Amino acid sequence: MQGGEATLQELHGSLIQAERNLPSKPKHKDVLMVSKGKQFKKKGAPMKKNKGKVVANENSSTKPKATPKAKVAAQHECYHCHKIGHWKRNCPKYLEEKKTGASISGTKKK
Repeated sequence: MQGGEATLQELHGSLIQAERNLPSKPKHKDVLMVSKGKQFKKKGAPMKKNKGKVVANENSSTKPKATPKAKVAAQHECYHCHKIGHWKRNCPKYLEEKKTGASISGTKKK
């Protein structure tokens, strides 16, 4: 088609012929997707048992009692008020200043 003149019908015919020569496109695209969802078990694989886990009845009177955690903050100094026994996130002065909107310099936040 270089350098020659063609009518509209000839051009249309050559485009149809070129489309026929193109490789056919698949009707659908394969999509692979990975998600953090439920893990499905394989067919024929045995189900895992709860090894070492004890399931207690709700009506059971022998419920295990929770052991209190050691208070780590009792040994450290607060970075805000410099008192021993709590951290900044639990400091009463810091929480009050945060609630009222006052900063350390005494100006209010906007």
